Amino acid sequence: MTTSAVKPPPASTSPARRIIAYGPLFGGYTVVAVVAAWLVGIALRASDILPPRAAPWAWLALAGACAMIATLAALLTSLLAQSRLRLLYLALRLLLMVGIPGAFLALGAARTAWSDPANDPTSVALRQRSVCAPTW
Repeated sequence: MTTSAVKPPPASTSPARRIIAYGPLFGGYTVVAVVAAWLVGIALRASDILPPRAAPWAWLALAGACAMIATLAALLTSLLAQSRLRLLYLALRLLLMVGIPGAFLALGAARTAWSDPANDPTSVALRQRSVCAPTW
């Protein structure tokens, strides 16, 4: 009588392989980090901590740059996971951890800048008030 045995996982795997194979960057909290960065971008832009007159296109360009940095870091991190350049590997992971929330922070700021009535040329907020007092 033969029984089929389940193979146990390999006893020794490198830490880099375990990270890539078993867990995402934030350990499952990626959505929480993305939403938090989005909301922080909205709050910072609305509170005028970020430049108040920056065009929405500038925020979208910043989001694209952060996304490009995060994508390049993710691609290069997977290539360097097996190499002996530990410092470069950690630097690329740091770029990835900063690039993802940075992109969504800039997208939140772009959303707030786009919906700001002060930037709309047809807004009632931009109409000039009459400085002359009414005459009775």
